[in-house]
Amino acid sequence: MNKERDYFFDNLKAVLIFLVVLGHFLLPIRGDNPLVVVKRLIYVFHMPLFVFISGYFAKKIYKNGQYNFKKILYLLKAYVVFVVAIQIVYAIAGFEKFTEIDFFSQSGARGIYLQ
Repeated sequence: MNKERDYFFDNLKAVLIFLVVLGHFLLPIRGDNPLVVVKRLIYVFHMPLFVFISGYFAKKIYKNGQYNFKKILYLLKAYVVFVVAIQIVYAIAGFEKFTEIDFFSQSGARGIYLQ
């Protein structure tokens, strides 16, 4: 089965990836700088739109009237590995202790600039 790509979604994902990079680049900016408004605007919609697009393409998570628990468990395992790896990096860098790991309040924007 040869499926054609949907170039609209390809381009939308490219723009969102650029906005993620720009948003992370703008994280240290605070105060009365006009770029703070740009940063906040980016963070209002870029991740929800990523989640929406991912859900649009995640058709294999639910099939034949049942959830595909193997796929869900794979995603949960990947999340745990990612959180532990990030916590190890933070512990090595001296920002946090490894014992301060919290699986329920993770944020990609919790870097040293937000503390």
